[in-house]
Amino acid sequence: MAPFSSDGGTPVIEKFDPKYHDRSTFKCSNETLNEYLKTQANQDRKRKLALPYVLTFGDNPAIRGFYTLSASSVVLSDLPPKLVEKIPYEAVPAALIGRFAIDASITGQGWGENLFVNALRRVAASGDLAVHLIIVDPKDEKAGAFYAKRGFLPLIGDQPQRLFIPVKTVVNL
Repeated sequence: MAPFSSDGGTPVIEKFDPKYHDRSTFKCSNETLNEYLKTQANQDRKRKLALPYVLTFGDNPAIRGFYTLSASSVVLSDLPPKLVEKIPYEAVPAALIGRFAIDASITGQGWGENLFVNALRRVAASGDLAVHLIIVDPKDEKAGAFYAKRGFLPLIGDQPQRLFIPVKTVVNL
């Protein structure tokens, strides 16, 4: 991760705390993601449906990026046979990076990549939950290209728009 933001503060990526983090000024190019952060992220956190992580700089509580993590699973028939040869279950556990956005004020500065790598590392390093895959649902072709460039592959079943990567391939990031 880059050592400093354009405003001079040290980057911090941490769990979203609605009592501290300021969502009011967040604005990315996707209005659905803007609204999610402002109106739904805290509800998802409280209900344990998704755990939001946010990017801030220094002591400034303004959110400049975020992602969410949730537990999920993928049925074996949606995966390449070679990947699941010796798995004796009908589905494998997965982590879903469900929402992902960067504020327009820092777009193009590498923070999207840094935040995404943080999400991958957080999942791969977790010793508290067994996860075989990381999955994403790209919102559009540009997002799909972003994930594909980083090694994500399409599922082969009914959800080819959903992409995955085995956790073992991201352990050494």
